[in-house]
Amino acid sequence: MKQKLKSVLIFLIPLSIFGLFIFWPTFNLNMVGDDYLGLWRYHYYLDGHNPTQHWNNFNFFFTDYGPQDTFTAIIHSLVGWTPQYYYATTFILRMLAATSIYFLVKFLTKKTIPAVLAGVFFAVTATGLEATDWSFNMPSYLAISLMCLYFLTYIKALQGNKMILWILTFVLFYITIISQPIRMTFLPLCMVLIEGYIILTKRTKKALLSSLLRITLYVGITVGIFITGFLGNSVGAGETLSVRLHGGWRAVGSNFSVLFPLVKRGMYAVLLLPIAQFGKLFIPDSIIPPGYQLLTTVKSLKIAIPLLVLFSLIVLMPFTTSLKKYKSQFSYTRFIFLGIGALWSILIWTTFNGQELLYTKIQFLDIDAGGMILILLGYWYSTINKKSRLHFPLVLGIIIATLPFITPWLRSPTFLFESTGRYLIVPATGAAILIGVIANIPEKITNQKLLYVALGLFILFHAGITHSYFTHLTTVRSIAITNTIRKSVPRVKNFGGKEPLVFYFEPANSEILHHSLLFGFPVIMGDQYHFYNVWNMAYTEDWNEVEKAYIDGSSLKRFSIPTKPVKLTNIYSFKLDGTNLADTTNETRTRLTALTESHE
Repeated sequence: MKQKLKSVLIFLIPLSIFGLFIFWPTFNLNMVGDDYLGLWRYHYYLDGHNPTQHWNNFNFFFTDYGPQDTFTAIIHSLVGWTPQYYYATTFILRMLAATSIYFLVKFLTKKTIPAVLAGVFFAVTATGLEATDWSFNMPSYLAISLMCLYFLTYIKALQGNKMILWILTFVLFYITIISQPIRMTFLPLCMVLIEGYIILTKRTKKALLSSLLRITLYVGITVGIFITGFLGNSVGAGETLSVRLHGGWRAVGSNFSVLFPLVKRGMYAVLLLPIAQFGKLFIPDSIIPPGYQLLTTVKSLKIAIPLLVLFSLIVLMPFTTSLKKYKSQFSYTRFIFLGIGALWSILIWTTFNGQELLYTKIQFLDIDAGGMILILLGYWYSTINKKSRLHFPLVLGIIIATLPFITPWLRSPTFLFESTGRYLIVPATGAAILIGVIANIPEKITNQKLLYVALGLFILFHAGITHSYFTHLTTVRSIAITNTIRKSVPRVKNFGGKEPLVFYFEPANSEILHHSLLFGFPVIMGDQYHFYNVWNMAYTEDWNEVEKAYIDGSSLKRFSIPTKPVKLTNIYSFKLDGTNLADTTNETRTRLTALTESHE
């Protein structure tokens, strides 16, 4: 026991010191709107505002957002909205998740350095940074730790076949899912695929029957979770079992109806979004120069050709064997995968040229690189020695890197999430496992060292982007800036009432305004002035919406507020000058009055 604790500390302490340097700017950040929303939602259920059920702390925990809202509510009850405590908790849970990945990869590969690379990559990766930035996502890190512990126990149970290990395995399977269901509902399908892989590789009757039995238990536990819990609302299926059984899940299917007209218009790129999301695990959005946001034929070639050259060099390098074996095996396998890579590059380039595009950011690089990486993984799988222990972790890493995105994809099948999006934090676990596996591939010591250096530089690259991301946020959402701006909005007469309110903010597209106030404005005001009914507020940077709200109320529809003209006395405005938010309500009301008079 002491030896295991020592091994944990040997990895965790240096990692935490390095991590503190990278994440130090977070301790100067204030809370975001969704943090306040989580606490609002907690009270919405627990204070009797949701009529669908008699809610208490126990059954609320089994809703889609129950774990993360409960975490927020617990910390808030102890320290209020002191941001440092939230970010400290998130940091600790992130480092523990990285440590769990380290031990999982070490157990799978039996090597330390590749496991260190995997753990450190997850600790500092720029992928899924919103899970740290938006602190209410902190249960995601706990769920990742539990997932790694689950896989460790599962693999030991496969090897030892002891009843106590299997009982612990299925208990951990259940706990992992309920600890953060919006991130972990992929796990049942993940296990079905893994069991299918075991059946295909072992090809024995005993393996078939054992896997089918385990699949049955996975399905049973999952069905039990959905029957006894309140999951599904986040993808539109409904919160209660009654709603889900009476058409709720059809709403999920209707989300995909938007795909067909897009494909008919030739926008085939939309079908490749899962591959693009995989590419984003490794390639941060911020590396694309502004001039490449809109692609031309020349600019797309400047991305496609270097990617194909890099892919070809990696395939041609003698990573998987000694030089002697490499020369004798320079045969059809490498040429086949070189051809697949070339065909993929041509396919993506032709898809993005001469056809209408759905996106204008970095989807070309994401899809092209994501496909190239998957082809490389397939190449390595086919060339690794059949007796190697790396096949299973390679498959495991690919599954974890791809399947967790299924929940947000069910909700928005045409949306490409940014690389920093919170939905990618669990797939980042799969990416970390893959890095650990790739670091194990070379047989020659020289090749190993070269690859360790290359992966180390790649990890430092991610660490630098992570540090820059949070450093920038301190310039637009620091504690001092946000407190000053939020307190500049005074309590107004109808806060918490039924009459619609309109708040107009200048200047438009202000990054400081967005991060410090507008993101979550209703719940921030509700918390600041202690009122619960926050959804009678429209807040905008668009003057046209203010005019329409005053004249006929049509612009209120966007905020799910009944469309009727808003009283002049219920319209407020503010202008940001530096970090000073000035009240310009009188000027705005005078302007609106003049507008009315001009129409008479």
